[in-house]
Amino acid sequence: MTGRPVTPVFIIEGEDVGIYSVVEDAQAAMEPPDVEAKRYAAYDAQGRLLRIETDGHRTLISLAEDFLSTPDILEEKLSRYLSYRGEALAADPNCDLTCLVNAARSYAEAPFTTRNMFHRAWRWIRGDRPKGR
Repeated sequence: MTGRPVTPVFIIEGEDVGIYSVVEDAQAAMEPPDVEAKRYAAYDAQGRLLRIETDGHRTLISLAEDFLSTPDILEEKLSRYLSYRGEALAADPNCDLTCLVNAARSYAEAPFTTRNMFHRAWRWIRGDRPKGR
């Protein structure tokens, strides 16, 4: 496959949706043992399936397809996620994949920095977890 995934990148684990504006942050968010157990699915902003691989230490994401073969899967997951978050667009039958991706952008994880890492850890310790996680 040629090219890079178009951001945001969506990491799906069961009913959980992780949204990342930086590919490298999406890679860092996935644990190698979970990648080996095939617990994740990933899509780019165009709905293309992404390949998730690990060497046991690092996780890498790349395009698994050059064309959009299964947009319905990401549309369904984003629609459920946005509905859970209270987004009215999730129920709009005219809101296609592009519409859902644009609505989901506001829920993207902040790019990884040391400050964000400590802030996230503190929120987790306090029990202040994002809804839907």
